[in-house]
Amino acid sequence: MKAENFLEHFVSRLSELYEDRYMTLNMHLLLHLSVINFDLQKVLITPKLFVSDAYYSRKLSTYNLSVFDLASKEVKCYLWNESEAKRGSCEIATCLYKYMKDAGELNEMILYSDSCTGQQRNLPFSIMCLYCVMHYPINKITHNYFERGHSQMEGDSVHATIENYTKKLEIYSQDDWKTAIESSKQKSPKYDVIEVKNSCIIDFKECASSVVSNRRKDITGDCVQWNKVHSFQYRKEDPENIYFKYQYSDEYRVMNIKSRRRVVSLQNYELKTLYQTKVPISASKYADLMSLCNKGLIPSKCHKFYKDLPHDGRGDNLPEPNSSDESDDCD
Repeated sequence: MKAENFLEHFVSRLSELYEDRYMTLNMHLLLHLSVINFDLQKVLITPKLFVSDAYYSRKLSTYNLSVFDLASKEVKCYLWNESEAKRGSCEIATCLYKYMKDAGELNEMILYSDSCTGQQRNLPFSIMCLYCVMHYPINKITHNYFERGHSQMEGDSVHATIENYTKKLEIYSQDDWKTAIESSKQKSPKYDVIEVKNSCIIDFKECASSVVSNRRKDITGDCVQWNKVHSFQYRKEDPENIYFKYQYSDEYRVMNIKSRRRVVSLQNYELKTLYQTKVPISASKYADLMSLCNKGLIPSKCHKFYKDLPHDGRGDNLPEPNSSDESDDCD
């Protein structure tokens, strides 16, 4: 085995282990390797006020997905609010798609994240990764998941930095959150905030339903237990297969997404957007936000933003991030 191939194999195997992920960093330049982790911050309430009159008022939910490069220490924060999009699998996949699209030429990109099935351990996210290795100069994507309740990621320090900086700040709008996040880190590189627009969210669920005919069984006929997978791998030279394993020490199993039924080719598939219009907030939340504006608790310069929010009579419940379309039922 050639020295470079040996190093690539050695680094790839070590990077699959949670405790050894940092050992890949010294090789990233030699092997054109990128190691990142990503995490969705807890909901940023908007506006964030300290007056008692605002305590029981319903607030707008703002979301921040942070992507941390372990080698360069650079952070990209993808920011949007609930009137632009939800926080499900398509939204998370779209943010990572944008990141990978701009990553440049790589032998491998290694992702680390928590194991939230409803957001990033599911078929739409897998199809996004397959699409990226097929259409962009990334030869391989490996996605490793931390054990539930045992995820200590660098992204946590990013969110802690943001929370500490904004602890005593009043935040009136998403623009204020953007400015605060950009200012929260004192040293370079600063956090790069990218605002995600409604029209940019890609419908990877529809993509998956169009190009995948098998998501339940591997090539040996065993049921694929999506909720127990600890690592997925996607390879440019083998774009019809998803590689997966349940333990980091295992060899990869293989699931062929085409099976026998004729489906649309992912190579020729044209990505579609998820939303045709903005996402309405509830009428009761809208009324509370208007009340805060009318009381002067929100500055007048922000009133148009809140006044223009779409609204209807639906409930206030946030989408449940642990919900999933993936089932381990192979019947």
